[in-house]
Amino acid sequence: MIKVTNLTKIYKSKNKDKCIAIDNISFTLPDKGLVFVIGKSGSGKSTLLNMLGGLDDVTSGSINVYGNEINKFNEKDLYSYRTSLVGFIFQDFHLLDHLTIEENIGLSLKLLNEEYKDKVNEVLKKVDLEGYNNRYPNELSGGQKQRVAIARALIKNPNIILADEPTGNLDSNTTEQIMKLIKEISKEKLVIIVSHNLYDAYDYGDRIIELSNGKILNNLIYNKDYSNSIRVKDDEVVLPLLRQFNEEELSKLLIECRKENIKAIKQDNSKFINFVECNEEDKKVKLKKSSLPLKDNLKFSFLFGKGRILNFIMSSLMTAMIVIVLALAQSIAYFDSSKIIAQEISSNNSIYSVKKNVDSVKGEKGIKKIGEEDYQEFLATGADVYKLYNKTTYVKGSVYVCILEQPVFSKRVFLSETYGVLQTNEEYAKKLLGVDELNIYTNGVEYRSEGIYITDFTAHSLIYHGRYNNLNQIPGIHKDGNYTRAYINGIIQTGYYQKYSMLIEEMQKLDSFSDMNEEMLELYDYIIQALAIDYTFDENYVEAYANALQYQNYQYTYKNFVNNEETTNSIKYIDLGSNYNEVLIGNEAYMDYEVYNKLFGTNYAPNNLHTFEPHEITYTCYTYQDELLISEKLYVTKLVTSRDSRIQVSDEYFLKFKKNLLVCYGLYFDSDDYAGVIDLTQKGDYITNSARMSAVQTMTKAVSVFNRFFDLLMFILIAACVFTLVGFGSKNIKSNIYEIGVLKAIGCKYKNLTIMFGLHTLVIVILTVILSITGFALFSDIANTILVESLSQLAPGYIILDLGFISFDLNLILIDCLALALIALFSTFVPMKMLKNIKPISIIKAKE
Repeated sequence: MIKVTNLTKIYKSKNKDKCIAIDNISFTLPDKGLVFVIGKSGSGKSTLLNMLGGLDDVTSGSINVYGNEINKFNEKDLYSYRTSLVGFIFQDFHLLDHLTIEENIGLSLKLLNEEYKDKVNEVLKKVDLEGYNNRYPNELSGGQKQRVAIARALIKNPNIILADEPTGNLDSNTTEQIMKLIKEISKEKLVIIVSHNLYDAYDYGDRIIELSNGKILNNLIYNKDYSNSIRVKDDEVVLPLLRQFNEEELSKLLIECRKENIKAIKQDNSKFINFVECNEEDKKVKLKKSSLPLKDNLKFSFLFGKGRILNFIMSSLMTAMIVIVLALAQSIAYFDSSKIIAQEISSNNSIYSVKKNVDSVKGEKGIKKIGEEDYQEFLATGADVYKLYNKTTYVKGSVYVCILEQPVFSKRVFLSETYGVLQTNEEYAKKLLGVDELNIYTNGVEYRSEGIYITDFTAHSLIYHGRYNNLNQIPGIHKDGNYTRAYINGIIQTGYYQKYSMLIEEMQKLDSFSDMNEEMLELYDYIIQALAIDYTFDENYVEAYANALQYQNYQYTYKNFVNNEETTNSIKYIDLGSNYNEVLIGNEAYMDYEVYNKLFGTNYAPNNLHTFEPHEITYTCYTYQDELLISEKLYVTKLVTSRDSRIQVSDEYFLKFKKNLLVCYGLYFDSDDYAGVIDLTQKGDYITNSARMSAVQTMTKAVSVFNRFFDLLMFILIAACVFTLVGFGSKNIKSNIYEIGVLKAIGCKYKNLTIMFGLHTLVIVILTVILSITGFALFSDIANTILVESLSQLAPGYIILDLGFISFDLNLILIDCLALALIALFSTFVPMKMLKNIKPISIIKAKE
């Protein structure tokens, strides 16, 4: 029994105007019979039917169906209600074109997890469609489709069948057949038909409810005493209500009407009388729980998706391409430059040594000082750290104290001067030079703490440039004219020439534009990192050197100032007065008169130097990067001639300058794990003392410059990926919106619908993951080759590198694919979630 009490339904339009579709109506309906709901268009009859079926919600009032107050049902209960108690027959049939007739009909039982094959045959026989099991809806006529819709409603044996204009699209003959079938069904079940066809209502109905403007205009029930035949009563011909007559009945009617005693012809309107509500006992019917088995979820998912396979493939390809490019961009944006440098050290057995970077692009020159704080920070990494000082051994040409920038290697191989003094120990020196033992030739000279060891390569350079005739002459004091350059404790025999003689001869034949092969590059780095430096194994070397007047007895001054006025181009050296047999005491200083004139705008000449008045100046020395080395007050007591760019000071002050002008400008490292060291050098703007490593560092920094660009690119690619997947998910659901509405109407649960269409997205994800991983594996090497070839232009022309900026990283692509899966689930879940609370009839009507 259905009991409707004070039922109201109000719709709100977009401009917030209210439309009352059902206006506070009440009625009851029996357990069986054929009930027609009639009325003009807009009277509210379809709205009433949709609320009775749980397809639309209620504004106020209640609908009680077999003891179940459905207006209070949640979405889950409504699914069960539509599955177990109600069967729907729609005007437009609403069959699913993807399914066969048997599958369309059996779907109702599938939702109840019941087998349907035998029952389908029975119900098809009942609707006179026996043998139509394997046909599809588009193979049937309109009348046959309606029979299928009726069969779908009947198969689950519902208590109520709701039909919305079931014959509205059918011809008269088919309409009659369908109505007779429905009438037969109504003998066992309650059938409610919404119709505008009064003939059908009065011809087949057991009950008629007429609506007008949302209210009940008439509530009529069939009069059991009514006679449907033509009869004569009290000189009047009485015709049955809305009866269509055959020829025999028309002939009989004409005969009666011609009789002289017939005074009038009337229609008998007593076929339906006013219904009087009565309270009947309401029996409770328990709802069956609906659940579609997983295998059927898979089947329906396939059926709904088989027409879009090409779209699935294209979407997967497009998304995979985006993911591949995204992974490539991530490889560059998040590449670990420290890791690449560490790999280079490991794979090429490279020595890792660094200097503070001097940017030649900006026109910088000289050295940058590495302070004690920096040194301690490197020690904290656990590595053994050795200092490279800017004290060089003069071989030939101008003396620059040290090679100030990354050296341009002479293709004649031999040096003009060494690259500094490395304070280390014998074990690391052996490792650096690649020898098992340190074989040092001293020629019997005494050992001195301020002395250094040179390599046989440096010794051969001295001989090559004519400084000495043989190795025997080299150990001991090393002079340049009147100046003592260094004290050489001995020559380390590395055996480099025996190993590389043929290669050296080949390199000497090259011009400055020739490319180097890998062997030449290896020798080049070996020379500048190990052979072309001097060594000391003495812990007291710095103090001993700084306090030894006789060695390096004049000092190059870098960038200097007198009384805050730059004098770099005028004064280039700090010199000892004793070099000129002059005796200076304390802070006394001598200057060349021409230099003095330039600095102070005076006009001194050799003939008036005796008129010079002594005075105090502040003399300050910096590195070329404005790092303070020393600042002292000097008292200029005398101007001299022919001392050009030198300033002479006393022994005491010369030692001060000498000590402060000796600086650490490079570091050598010995470690099993260079990660921490490399990280510090990257952050601290160091450059490696190796052609190959310097090129690697240059290239990694070039990539780092574009990190922001790749961050932006990643954002764009992620947005494109989201747009593609969300577009697919929403479009996929939109293209199946009609089917979703029908499935909801017949009781398919939200979770089953989500699984059906979520599986489509899952297929896209699986295809995309496979394509992405495969594509990334294929293209990562190609992309890396292209990138390295492009970046190699930044390295010296003779250096060819094979670096791994981009490599196949399974973890990276899997993380991207996981993110992809989450986006894909979002793209399906959100639209389905939005549809969850939309009533089935709204979805169906939106499609219609």
